[in-house]
Amino acid sequence: MIGGGQARLGEDGGEGGIVLTADVIAIEVGGRLVGDPAARVRGIAPLDRAGGEELSFLTSSKYAPLLADSQAGVVLVTPELVESPGGARARIVVAKPHEALLSLIPRFYHVQRTHSGVHPTASIGRAVRLGTELSVGPYAVIGDGAEIGERA
Repeated sequence: MIGGGQARLGEDGGEGGIVLTADVIAIEVGGRLVGDPAARVRGIAPLDRAGGEELSFLTSSKYAPLLADSQAGVVLVTPELVESPGGARARIVVAKPHEALLSLIPRFYHVQRTHSGVHPTASIGRAVRLGTELSVGPYAVIGDGAEIGERA
């Protein structure tokens, strides 16, 4: 059942301050929700260290015993492992749990934006076109005639 879930910004979420419910996560990753649609997730952790409001994943039967002992509140699982023993409040069934998890990381953890500009040690070739709001890091080499777009 996928219902009226919520995404909420707050001080009590992951580094990004967000709390997502299991049904919202299921929609975002295109998965099938099994369990409590209102289960809240504040961050991501491995099965053996996850708490009740953290998301984890299971992709191999080799690690199924970890799910049985896990405190994870929500778990991304493959269709083959959805019935593995464990007390997660919700499971989200997806073909590729790793990819689903990777797609959610930016929602929970703020990615620090680099400052715009060209580092003094960067080597910039002739006739290079640089877009605005870009960052060229230390010792980067940009060849002659290269064109770098906006916000790169």
